Amino acid sequence: MLLASPRDDAARGRLLDIVRRLRPLLLWGSALTASVGALAALELGWALPLPLLPGLAALLALGGRLSRMRRPELALILALALLEGGLAGSIALARGDRLLLLPALIGPALVAGALFPPRLAAVAASAAAQLMIGLALALGFGAVRALPPLLLFPLATLVCGAGIATIVASLDIDVRAFATVDQLTGLPNRIALRAHVAELEHVARVCGRPVALIVADMDRFKAINDRFGHARGDAVLRELGERLRAALIDGATACRPGGEEFVVLIPDAELERGASLAEAIRAAVAQRPLAGARLTVSLGVAATRAGEPFHFAELFERADAALYAAKRAGGDRVELYAKGRPLSSGEEGARAPSRGRRLRGSARAPHPQLGDGEAERRQLRELNARLRERAKPAFVVAFALGGVSALYDGALILVPPLLATIAYLLTRRRAQRAKHPELVLAAGWLGLEGSLLASGLLASHPMIYALPILVLPVIGSAAVLPERTALIGTAGTAAMIVGLALGAGLPQGVEPAIVAGDLALLALAALLGIELGRSTSAYRDLTVADELTGLFSRAALMRRVGELQERGVSGGAVLVADVDRFKAINDRFGHACGDAVLRELGTRVRMALRAFEPAYRIGGEELVVLLEEASLQQAEQLAERLRAVIADRPLAGVETTVSVGIAAAPAGERFDFQRLFAEADAALYRAKRAGGNCVQTAAAPAARRHGEPLAV
Repeated sequence: MLLASPRDDAARGRLLDIVRRLRPLLLWGSALTASVGALAALELGWALPLPLLPGLAALLALGGRLSRMRRPELALILALALLEGGLAGSIALARGDRLLLLPALIGPALVAGALFPPRLAAVAASAAAQLMIGLALALGFGAVRALPPLLLFPLATLVCGAGIATIVASLDIDVRAFATVDQLTGLPNRIALRAHVAELEHVARVCGRPVALIVADMDRFKAINDRFGHARGDAVLRELGERLRAALIDGATACRPGGEEFVVLIPDAELERGASLAEAIRAAVAQRPLAGARLTVSLGVAATRAGEPFHFAELFERADAALYAAKRAGGDRVELYAKGRPLSSGEEGARAPSRGRRLRGSARAPHPQLGDGEAERRQLRELNARLRERAKPAFVVAFALGGVSALYDGALILVPPLLATIAYLLTRRRAQRAKHPELVLAAGWLGLEGSLLASGLLASHPMIYALPILVLPVIGSAAVLPERTALIGTAGTAAMIVGLALGAGLPQGVEPAIVAGDLALLALAALLGIELGRSTSAYRDLTVADELTGLFSRAALMRRVGELQERGVSGGAVLVADVDRFKAINDRFGHACGDAVLRELGTRVRMALRAFEPAYRIGGEELVVLLEEASLQQAEQLAERLRAVIADRPLAGVETTVSVGIAAAPAGERFDFQRLFAEADAALYRAKRAGGNCVQTAAAPAARRHGEPLAV
């Protein structure tokens, strides 16, 4: 349940990142809590804020220490439990109608839902709910028995609010996992590698511990792709990833930055230990075929010594140099880089383009363009759809609560929410097609809030106890909508809370501190939602864009294919492009030069394509272009344009060409990506066998060399 297994290191990293994001909120929240407590003290007793002080002090004290803890979630659980107990103590010490203060117990449960994995968040919410029930029955059993909604409304808000916060956090966890895991091998990708490097550099700087680094590269892997196609090559890489994971020792992490290159980082290890693991990996690969193919791997190892600073870029350069020494020696071997050893003869000139490689600090690739913010709108629609689907139980509970309340406040209170639900269902589909879905979704949010306000005003009894229910839609909506829209919506909800309080009887003696507490809860829910939304959007961008080239990613391709097939699109074409003899670039100049070639390739492809011609990097040097409702002739013209743009001048100082395979579906025939991709991939390898730098269609057996006219 707690973050204990190596598999949960990602959860620990997310926890620390979210806490870092929420640190300003923690300071503001503490100030806000203190202000509300002071206001409440004027009306409900000066002893009210005192029980809160230990919990607030614990949270503030943890702010800068969590990153140094192996189990930071334990410290946070204890601090939140201390704060929850302090809130219960404050409610018990208050004067007047203390049951109206029960919503204060919701705040820590919302924070736990936003921070922790679902199971741990559920435990925190369950404990908070039990505390609320016990406190309510102890302080006002008769009042709760006479009017159950006094307890049911804050209790339902706690359970549903914590549930929605957990759902939003789960979306963030899913997106982060998708963004930081290589979808082919299941290993951490380039993004995760950079985060892990930053942590190791910090640990090495503070503790002076050594770090070993292994760079591994498949020998003659290009021949597998060229002979059997990318599907077989992908199967080889998948199985290699499994063997790498099986060979790792405690503490070691294997990552796939791209192509057939793998990086292994081993903390608390010097050169000898790194060499031992590298040899184990080499033997595991050579022991038996990978996906039916007899392949070997070359590995380079470098390491720092105890007390020596760890700089990833420098250590990677050393290990990469050792790797290519192993390649030149025939492959299937491990080479070590001893500090101070000169490069092998000829290596200085051959590997000059790799100087200055900075994987850790590389600039993020430009976001691929769909035209006029279409990528952002797609993300918003998809996140909203997933949130709506997962949050259904929360709305069922809310409607059940409304049914119970109708027994005490009249059936008329059910009419506005029913009308708002019908309107929401009608606008839901419109949001999927709207040019500005955020406006449609915000209107639905405020419409739902307005219906709850209307219900409160129509009730036969003052419904001041119903104020917390207005917080429920805020958490999810603030996470999905753009920040400015979320803030405007939150301001509208705050106005409704004040309006309902005034309409429900504030002039008759309802304490302003109660309304202030509900507004503070609203602010907490909105800020949590906004920060989680920022996190999700940031990582969502990384799943859409390939970080190295700026083209769309493999994950984005799969989502786009699913969308086209769900819509039943007919016709269309698939282009598969591959850099000719790219392996020779890596082998001669190193992976840094290969990365520079791919980076410039992505820039040139983006400039050559229009907004409705999306290009995807699906691995290594392979690209896919999807053309919706395009003819074979249009696809051929685009392919020739791409080929010519790449061959026009060197990429990163290296003469580079591409081969392109095309497959198109006839007009009226259903778009079948898998079939078209297989046909285009086969055409690509016919172009490769013809010498490269040419375009080949699935229907035409003869490849066209550059300069020859297109066949129509």
